[in-house]
This record gives sequence, structure tokens and C-alpha cells, in this order.
Amino acid sequence: MGTPATLRRTLTVLAVAAGVAVSAGSAGPDSLIGRYVESVEARPSGPVRDLRLHQLRSWRAMRALVLALPAASRPRSVLYPASGVHLAPLVLCEALPAGEPFTLDLTEMDPSVAGPIGDLLGDMEAAGTLSGLSRESGDGGGWRFVLSGHRVRVRLLLRESGPGGSVPLLDSGLVEGHGMVVSHDWSGDPVTNLGVILALLDATREAGLDRPPLLMMEDLEAHPFPIDLGLFGVLARVGLPYGHRVPENRLGTGHARIELGRPIFGGGVVLGFGDRWWRGLSRQDLVGVFDLLVFARYGWSRRNVLAPGTPPLAAPEVLDWWTAYGARTVGGEREPPFERTVRRIVRAALAAAPAMRVNDRRRLCSLLVAFRKSLERIAAGRQQAVPPVREVSLDVMPSAMRRAYRRALRENAVLRPREHRVLRERASRALALFSQDRVRRLLAGCGAAD
Repeated sequence: MGTPATLRRTLTVLAVAAGVAVSAGSAGPDSLIGRYVESVEARPSGPVRDLRLHQLRSWRAMRALVLALPAASRPRSVLYPASGVHLAPLVLCEALPAGEPFTLDLTEMDPSVAGPIGDLLGDMEAAGTLSGLSRESGDGGGWRFVLSGHRVRVRLLLRESGPGGSVPLLDSGLVEGHGMVVSHDWSGDPVTNLGVILALLDATREAGLDRPPLLMMEDLEAHPFPIDLGLFGVLARVGLPYGHRVPENRLGTGHARIELGRPIFGGGVVLGFGDRWWRGLSRQDLVGVFDLLVFARYGWSRRNVLAPGTPPLAAPEVLDWWTAYGARTVGGEREPPFERTVRRIVRAALAAAPAMRVNDRRRLCSLLVAFRKSLERIAAGRQQAVPPVREVSLDVMPSAMRRAYRRALRENAVLRPREHRVLRERASRALALFSQDRVRRLLAGCGAAD
């Protein structure tokens, strides 16, 4: 379950599948992107300088991750959904053989991102980082140039909102033809980022593909309240800053135009999806396995993290502000019906296990056992031990958060004694599901009956 903290926090990349180790320092001065970032860091402080650094943050982690992959697996075409103005994935072309072309497809709903993207590329050309910059028309437009000897094409694909103003992050038409999907700073919490994996598998199934593209994203195991990624085939892992960062002095405000503060996550990963257990499952059972990952270690207890630190800065429980473990499912359902959710998760595990390889089946069994133990703690009225946290004080909360906190207190949003009793009763009934013959046989077969 999870990755030991001592391994998560190392600054060494582990190419798990290939058995290759790449030093984090190998993403250094030989990178033209890296040299450009160093030149920007040397400029006088100001909003333009900070925006340039923001647009290329996490470049070092991205380059180290792709260098950890076997050369044949390094992507020539990358899809970056909800990219905003961020262009750090350009660094991935530097890991390709000399002369190989590279395509980066950005998706966005806001056409105005084209301005800052073009400004950054123009500045990089002026600095000698790239050459031959030209603009393309059509849809959101695009750019062509040469970077590190590679002919690069960047396309901006504008997405139109559907009913209710929503737009799918990924769909079958987007994932086809790409060797990698990059997810970066989609969310500051692991549960929402876990939903990116589900969206990719949904799109892959819809497209009828044999397997999904590789996925580069935040390491959900490198978080104060981690989520196990083992079922998705971790190919590479790095302990360098990756993903959402907290804007300085803006706790609880979420994303900002410029994020150069401390990262929420302790690194990034590349997932390879080598075991295709997910292909034949019903959508409901697939979602059930994902919810097992969310609920297994935490039950229905809230686990909220506002900002990184040692120990992490935790939101008052009543706010249910960020990660909200136990308060919502991967699909976004808040306070889901207790027994129905447990039943759905157990059924999903039973459906997924036969299609899994031995190691993944054992991992699934370990998650089931952890989930059962979480329910046992709830039934016994015992709170789960959690890592030490620093409670956020009202003084450092933004005014909107203070108002929400005080309102929640007035409305008795904290679980009251009666609600705790009902929760214990429901957990006791739900534990009977683990006495089913099929569940007992599954756990016994994995050596995880205890």
C-alpha cells in the first residue's frame, strides 16, 4: 500500500518497469529549456519574469521522467488536456533521437491562452532557445519551430462546452494517435487527479484501443494522504516538484495565474497500464475499483490538505475544502449512501480480480483488507490515526473561507453524536459483506485473509 516516504522523497528517478535509474541531475544544463529557465531566473523580478517561470514549471521533473523510459517508449506526439498557458512538456522532445519530429497538442476552452503561449515562444526565439518560429491558423491555431534539432509543432485545440457548460477532459477522438497524455496541475487534490486516470481509461475503451497512451501526472502516492497507483503500472517516478503549487499567502484559494510556491505533491509519475484488467469491466465496476482506492485507507473520515509543509497544513474538518476523503467518490458524489457504496466497491473488486495478474490481484486484496479494517474502526467508534497536521487558524484563512467556516459551525456541519452512532451502525452492517464466500475465497487465494 503506497510508497515509503523515504523512497517518495528521493531526488532519484526510478524507471520501475525498465529497471533503470536516472539521476535527477540529468535534467540539467544540457537542456535548452533548462538554459532558458536559468536565463529567466537571472532577470529582474517582475510579473513577466514570474509568468515565464510559471509557464515552464515542472520542466525538470518532466524531462527526468521521460529520460527514465526506454528510448522506444518516449513519445513523439503528446496530448496535454486543459493546458492553460503551460508549455513545460516541450522539454520531452529533448529525449528523442536527433532529428525526430515532435507534436504537442494542447486543449483549452479559453482561446485567450494563445496570447501568452505565443509571447513565451517569441521570447524563447529571441533568447536563441528555438528558431524558425511561425504561426499557423485554424481552430485555436498553432506554432512551428525547431528546438534542440527537432521540428516541433504545437497545436491549440479549442474545446466547446456541452450542456451545463461542462466539457469532457478527454474523449476517444483526443487520445487516438498520441503516445502520451500529460496531466499537470489539473487539481490540488489526489481524488480529482485520480479521476484523470478514469477519464483516460473511459476514452480508451470508447475508442476501442488495445491500451491507452502513457500518462504523466502527479504522483498521488507522494501526498500527505496518498492513493495507491500500483494497479495502473508505474513505469517511472521522480521526487522533483510536479503539479499544483500553492500561491504564496493565498491559502485555500485554489489555482492562481502564477503558482511558484511550494508543491502539494512530492513528485510525478508515468503510468503504463501494462495489466489490462480494466478493459472488460462494466463502467460501474470500473468506478467501484477507483472508489476502493479512495476509501480503502480512510473510510468515511475527512482528510483535507490546504497547503504543503512538514507537517502538512490541514483545513478544519468542517470545511471539507480540498481532498475530502470519505466525503466524495471519484465521480464527485458527496456524502454517498454508506452501505450502497460499500456494496458497490466489494462487487467491483470481485468482478475485477479474475482479470488481474497475480501481483495486481494481491494488491487489490490488500486494498480490500485495508477497507475492511477502516470499516471495523468506524464500527468500533475509533478514529483512524492520521499524520500530524498543523490546523489552519482563522487568521491565515482568506475572508471567504472564514465566512464558510463560521457558517458551517452555525449549521452544525460537524458530525454530531447521533450521526456518529448511525455511522457505526451502518459500518457494522456493511462488514457482513466481507463474510461472503466469494470474498473470503478471494482474500484467502491472495494470502490476505487477515
